[in-house]
Amino acid sequence: MLIHEWLEQSVQEVSTFVQSYVRELVVLMERLISHQQPLAERWSVPQTPFTKVNFDAGFSRENRESTTGVVIRNHQGLVMGSCTHFNRNISDPFSAEAMSWPYSLLEIWVFA
Repeated sequence: MLIHEWLEQSVQEVSTFVQSYVRELVVLMERLISHQQPLAERWSVPQTPFTKVNFDAGFSRENRESTTGVVIRNHQGLVMGSCTHFNRNISDPFSAEAMSWPYSLLEIWVFA
């Protein structure tokens, strides 16, 4: 039969080729798994006497709007302050993210 690379091969030759190919895939998968980055660390409480400020932004390209969220937590993980801000006329995700940090600083200033 004409199976691989248009060569006439026996059943044994095809079987050997398939087994070899499967072994190669297994080796490649093992390499891929061994080079994967570890899972991102989950949020953890800050050490005493520090607080943690987390902020992020969501962006709608269609509406050219973004929303910023800020959360401040103490060393026990209790929320000490939080806020959200709605922004209009935001052109791209980078700008939305850039707009989020000043609101974080403002919230820290109000919280302090």
